Amino acid sequence: MGINRAPFNALVDDTGNGLTGSIWNKAAIQNVLLDPIDANPAWQDVPFSAANFGALAPMTWTVGAAAVIRNRYAVVGRILYWSFYISWYSGANVLGGSPSTTIHMFLPPGFAPAGAQTVPIAYTIATGVPVVCGMSASNSGTAMLITKSTGGNFTLSDAPGLVGTVIFEV
Repeated sequence: MGINRAPFNALVDDTGNGLTGSIWNKAAIQNVLLDPIDANPAWQDVPFSAANFGALAPMTWTVGAAAVIRNRYAVVGRILYWSFYISWYSGANVLGGSPSTTIHMFLPPGFAPAGAQTVPIAYTIATGVPVVCGMSASNSGTAMLITKSTGGNFTLSDAPGLVGTVIFEV
């Protein structure tokens, strides 16, 4: 969301005589610059919920709060920036059941992608995938579906590690 430039455009330059033009004081700076800047979106933390993580049945993905190092988002216009760091080395991060191709995370509450979208996940840890962009994320309703870029099932010994910022049109 951009800053409304109407108040700025309403300012009048002084002709140089010190008698014309808009008065530029603390109140004007607050109204024209500071308040609109403060109104722009900031990063919001996604409250932890174990229900935000899952897998394609018959596999399960259980993630504990200590494994979620970062899970936050910001929205600018119709673009959702979602930054996450799901640890593979701290806290509970366990696959169970029988192996399958997909794990998922639910998008921050209230958001659903506008149409089909697929994005790479910058840094990933799992058996048989490259560390850089080893997994990709697509969408299904309000869930981000995560699959290995190399194809195939996740192994139950994996503790999937995901670090990145994905961008979805919402």
